[in-house]
Amino acid sequence: MKQFIGEKLKHNKGFGLFLVIIALFGFAGTLFQIIGYDKFIRPYLFELPVGIIELYPSAKPLFPAFTTNNVSGFNAIGYFTVISNILTNLYILSLGLSIVGFKKAEKFGFNKYYAGAVTMFIAITGIVYTFVMLPFFDYSEIGWVYEFPGIAFFNVYTYWQHMVLPITMLVLWYLPFSNEKLEKNKFVKLAVIFPIAYSVLTVLRGCWGGLHQFDAIGTMKTWWPYPFLAVDRIEPYVAKLFPNPSQALLVIITILAYILVALIMFLTPIAIVKIHNKYIDNLTKKYTFLDK
Repeated sequence: MKQFIGEKLKHNKGFGLFLVIIALFGFAGTLFQIIGYDKFIRPYLFELPVGIIELYPSAKPLFPAFTTNNVSGFNAIGYFTVISNILTNLYILSLGLSIVGFKKAEKFGFNKYYAGAVTMFIAITGIVYTFVMLPFFDYSEIGWVYEFPGIAFFNVYTYWQHMVLPITMLVLWYLPFSNEKLEKNKFVKLAVIFPIAYSVLTVLRGCWGGLHQFDAIGTMKTWWPYPFLAVDRIEPYVAKLFPNPSQALLVIITILAYILVALIMFLTPIAIVKIHNKYIDNLTKKYTFLDK
């Protein structure tokens, strides 16, 4: 039998360096988000830059194409997207360094459980963005952002965070570097720690957090990263499907959102174990794995 491509890449230093570059780009983008939002995004949430309407007659301000929240500074870390990106980039960096030859990085870089957990986190980011958030965004009239490199980077990096990195991690996950299987209970326990902690802290901050006087729409008193987590934030989105929604409907949809989040949180790791172990069984029948 021939050697599996994943094991070949495990010893390819050029591939390792490529992974390091991907991870460093991701970290640089996150840092840019943290320090650049106030300068590049906030001024144009409701007002267009001077002279843009002459170049783009149908142009509209950024709101609500980006976010209604105050995401400046370390508020950015309040997003599941951003944290899952940081964790994924940490894994990719560890993997790249492990392949290049840094032995101390192998504890994480070749850790199948850590790899599976971050794959789950970043996959959830990609799925929720693509199928829950993206349909409500209208990018058709903000083409003017590409006149400004700083704003354009935010726009491009949004796709990187929510689409490119999830796909990259899924590809790496399906290029396993050993034929090690996952033990279900061990993996599930590891995979749900972060989502549970994130959910609890987010709800606590959203319900009892301090005032944020600079939030974009001006009426927000506490900070929620996603509108589907709070009844008073979800209305504009529900209204696109159900005009003039009642308070009862908003409450029901918010509760359903939490139920869906809980199901995703607990069922996804179980599915990952079953799919991965079956996948490894099939690969082992066709390829050799010298490294266990």
